[in-house]
Amino acid sequence: MGNSYLLSFSAEEKKLAITVFSFPPDKGNVGTAAYLNVFNSIYSVLQDLKKDGYNVEGLPDTADS
Repeated sequence: MGNSYLLSFSAEEKKLAITVFSFPPDKGNVGTAAYLNVFNSIYSVLQDLKKDGYNVEGLPDTADS
């Protein structure tokens, strides 16, 4: 298997996962990174995926929602 296997599926059929860094765990700092707006970046990626035909369910109207 490899990339050619993934090319046999449409974007709508593929499933993706986004993981968000949290360290140290259980300290309430999910999605923090120096000089980055993590959640706006994730929102932007999800918007692009939706435009490219991926099924993005539950995407809010704005990143702040």
